[in-house]
Amino acid sequence: MKKSINQTSKIIKGTLIASSFAIILSGCSNSIFDKKIEENDKVVKERKKVEKEKDQVENPENVEPSEVKLSEEQLETLEKDENSMSKSAEEAVADSDLPIREVVEKKIPIPKDVFTDINELAQYSSQLFFLFHSSQISGEEFYKKISPYFSTNFKELLPTGEKEQIETMNTLQAMFTKQLKSPIVDYQITDVEMESRVDEASMYRKYITKDKEEIYYESIFIKEKNAWLIFDDSPSPPYVIDPTIEKKFKDKEGE
Repeated sequence: MKKSINQTSKIIKGTLIASSFAIILSGCSNSIFDKKIEENDKVVKERKKVEKEKDQVENPENVEPSEVKLSEEQLETLEKDENSMSKSAEEAVADSDLPIREVVEKKIPIPKDVFTDINELAQYSSQLFFLFHSSQISGEEFYKKISPYFSTNFKELLPTGEKEQIETMNTLQAMFTKQLKSPIVDYQITDVEMESRVDEASMYRKYITKDKEEIYYESIFIKEKNAWLIFDDSPSPPYVIDPTIEKKFKDKEGE
């Protein structure tokens, strides 16, 4: 169960959030950001490794001779996978520690003075973050488009003065781009999940790079005076898509 944003805001004010924005705004080095990316890469690579090993068991004709020899660790993993093969896809997802979400179609709304619909803000901000992280818009343009939707807590992380805030976004964009192994070419978003408090919500975003690598982010939103605003946007572990939902989504894309 996640802590209430109101509860965590006091902690955030003292330590700053371990997000891509907070790293620069707090004057820290990019070591925390690097660690976030490394942790994310590790989870993704491990997941792909297990999937590949399962494929080798189920389809031995696809195994290259050079891949026949497996380590003890791989053999143990395969044994566990074989023992769990009787499970349905739904049961496997249920046993995962990763969040289970639904992928939704991208429907970008026009900008508004105030977003009272959380789904509209989620769609709008996700596109802006994608354009920003893929360097399709400058840090200045990103700032001018997204800053009206920053929450009070988020604004407290920013330096004083618009010029300084724009410079911060430009610096952040350059640092993020430097970390990429290949350019970001597309993104995917999940449904919005309301938290235990009705004025809090979250969603996940996945970037896909030219080399087919995946980078995950979680956006957290908060409602202030009937307006939905961005509380945080940070690197996150992967999410899990319910197999039945994923099939329906792919079938729809293919139409």
